[in-house]
Amino acid sequence: MIESEELDLVIDSFEGLTDQYECTPLLSESILLCVPADAPINHGLEQYCILPKDLQNGSIRPDEIPSLPIRHFENEKFILLKSGHNMHYRAMRAFEAAGISPGVRFFVDQLNISYAIAESGMGVCFVTDTFVRYARPRENIRLYKISEEPNPRTLYIAY
Repeated sequence: MIESEELDLVIDSFEGLTDQYECTPLLSESILLCVPADAPINHGLEQYCILPKDLQNGSIRPDEIPSLPIRHFENEKFILLKSGHNMHYRAMRAFEAAGISPGVRFFVDQLNISYAIAESGMGVCFVTDTFVRYARPRENIRLYKISEEPNPRTLYIAY
């Protein structure tokens, strides 16, 4: 749509496409795994855990917390974005790097939907620290950095 001049600009991660468009870096964000707070997998992971309120009030940054291998979460049910979304490809790369085949409960179209489903306790999803910082405060999730996903991700304004 940029090429056909239907849009003037787009904000996206544009992985591998920054040489095809005029792109200006906008911000960097971390990819995190969002886990329901009452999930048994959280026990013993306090040193890796990030609370949403700590991101929202700025008391912690994701780069201050150590990461975990995604293999640690391989028996969890995942809520993933559908194919075509950058977050879908990042999740698939992480699973492939770890040599695991995840159980998927749902494929959804929007990050906020996957986040709400994870909050309800139905599985885990991938989110960004930017999304969590600006989302409605939620106390019943825990966030983790995973070692297989390169962080941070850069968002660009492309025109």
